[in-house]
Amino acid sequence: VPEPVYLVARYDRMDVAGNIIGLHQFDGCQLLGHGAGWKYERQGGLVSVPKLVAALRSLPVRGSDLLQLQQWVMFNYLIGNADAHAKNLSVLVDDKGFRLAPFYDLLCVRAYGDTGLALYIGDEDSFDAVGAHSWEALCEDCGFRLPETIKGFHKMTQALLPAWKKTHESIVKQIAPTAPELELLDRMTMIFEAHCANARSMTGH
Repeated sequence: VPEPVYLVARYDRMDVAGNIIGLHQFDGCQLLGHGAGWKYERQGGLVSVPKLVAALRSLPVRGSDLLQLQQWVMFNYLIGNADAHAKNLSVLVDDKGFRLAPFYDLLCVRAYGDTGLALYIGDEDSFDAVGAHSWEALCEDCGFRLPETIKGFHKMTQALLPAWKKTHESIVKQIAPTAPELELLDRMTMIFEAHCANARSMTGH
């Protein structure tokens, strides 16, 4: 039965004279020296955002990559991605050194009922427990400047809902979602709105 599919070009593959080769990369678990089975912080705390930041600094990577990692944490909070674990971060390696790979698996997992955080924000392991204190703790643990972090978080919060509105309209127009799919989109919208409202209160706006 014909049905819609979503095609994504892989960032870690390259066509060389007609041959597809894989680019050298390693994920966050490998970066920290742990197996794939330890990708969640709740599994003993072997992986965490501060540990990933420290490991990236030791490679080293560019400062802009660390900023992107910070934005990754913010974005996953805003969209309710409960499965943003250590294997969903990767580092590419080439003759120029190390760089953070493009992000992937950016999903609204909370729409399916999961309210936990794969990697904690501060000491909090669930979306509903995150507050301003959580971002303060994250900045302290990672060596991020708090004022710049709050400013960036507010900017992302302001941008997310307008961007989602355009995306939602495009989905409805191009795909003609079924009733269950429309219900899922509505749940996602409510989650985005709630998380953005919480974020605005955290940033004082």
